[in-house]
Amino acid sequence: MTRLSVDHLWNIVRQTIGVLRTNPIILLPALAVLPLAGMMGFSVEGIIGNPGNIVVRALLWLLVTLFVFLATMVMADSSVTGQCNLASALGQGIKNLPLVLVATVMSVVLIAVGSLLFIVPGIVFAIKMSYVPQAIMFDKKGLFEAFSYSWKITGGHEVALFWLALAWGVGSAALGYFLEVLLPLTVQPYLTTLLQSLSATFMVLVYRWLREAADGEIGASII
Repeated sequence: MTRLSVDHLWNIVRQTIGVLRTNPIILLPALAVLPLAGMMGFSVEGIIGNPGNIVVRALLWLLVTLFVFLATMVMADSSVTGQCNLASALGQGIKNLPLVLVATVMSVVLIAVGSLLFIVPGIVFAIKMSYVPQAIMFDKKGLFEAFSYSWKITGGHEVALFWLALAWGVGSAALGYFLEVLLPLTVQPYLTTLLQSLSATFMVLVYRWLREAADGEIGASII
């Protein structure tokens, strides 16, 4: 079995940048909702500043964020195969949003329960269920089948995926902080869009790698 290594991850990072550079259309789903997000006040400040609407605003923010993430992943995946289509990506995002939302809520509950027992089970659950949305979107898995498939393809790669998640989280937080301090407010949403698109594309390529590894086809290139 080929295990996910630093070299593999670095190769995927380079491929992520290459895919976005050659297919900037991947940014469109996130860019398309920027005006809507502004009108609806999808921001931490907007939510805190309106305590009476906190539940509604938080739910809307979750739905919009999840929809953009799904549509961006479809754009990234179809870009790899040379069939990138915005209308199709938006349609698939809407179609799969309810099931992915249910899966996300279930994942959060399971991770929370695992964390209450011990911190390690919570971390393991988070890693093993990271690719449930991708299994639903790209392999047409049902709810429980997607959980089982995500658990399967991450097997043997847990340590690498843990360090990947930690590095990505710390790096994104640090970059976000410095961008917030250094850049004007008018520019920040567009950089956030870029980071979201990078993250979605990266997760798609990692998922493709894990799927090929599980199927014994890792000798082939991801792209």
